[in-house]
Amino acid sequence: MTTIRTAIKSDYSDIAEIGTNSYSNEYYEGEESFFSKIDGCPSGCFVADLDGVVGYAISFPYLVGKSFPIDSFFVLVENPNCWYIRDVCVAEDFRGMGIARMLVSKVVETGWNVMCLTYLEARTPLLS
Repeated sequence: MTTIRTAIKSDYSDIAEIGTNSYSNEYYEGEESFFSKIDGCPSGCFVADLDGVVGYAISFPYLVGKSFPIDSFFVLVENPNCWYIRDVCVAEDFRGMGIARMLVSKVVETGWNVMCLTYLEARTPLLS
């Protein structure tokens, strides 16, 4: 059974592996940058666990119309007006099982009325 739980620092290597296997370049999020997000906004950083990490979601309060710079440290902006979904990714062998939906549902539980999503190029196009 897949459980969605808050991400912790020791999840980084699994998250980086999933990201590296999913994106056209190596995973874009350095360890310290990742740690700043789970330390700064643990209520928005989740992993899907199915006898190991098989997916993740990184999100935090931010600004509508702004793109958060890649591999940047998280700092809470003044007057955030949306919940920013920075990344949602599922390991290839576990796609099609509703895991991304579970991760996004957990993010939606933050209760913000406005959500923003960033799209990064993936190895397999997500949008056509």
